[in-house]
Amino acid sequence: VRVYCFVRALREAASARGQQQASAAMRNVIATLATLAASAMAGAGGDFGDEALRRGNQLYVAGDLLGARTAYERCLEFDSGSAFCLSNLASVLLDLSAHSDEGD
Repeated sequence: VRVYCFVRALREAASARGQQQASAAMRNVIATLATLAASAMAGAGGDFGDEALRRGNQLYVAGDLLGARTAYERCLEFDSGSAFCLSNLASVLLDLSAHSDEGD
């Protein structure tokens, strides 16, 4: 519940500054939360899937959607059932779709 309230407040604050800034702010929040959750689940150890997830999150925050897509796909090669990799890949694909729609 706290995370939802935090994200909601951040979304409202960021949208007041403009749609593009709101989108960047939300990408940052989502990537940060996904990284924290993945780290908590992985414990002290880590594997190549976790590293690919972290890399994808970094690329996503930086706005490199194609690079993030590649990293999340790589993550799924190591763990095809990873909810984090699947949901993050879905977010990237939606963003890529939105960008291609803007160009039409």
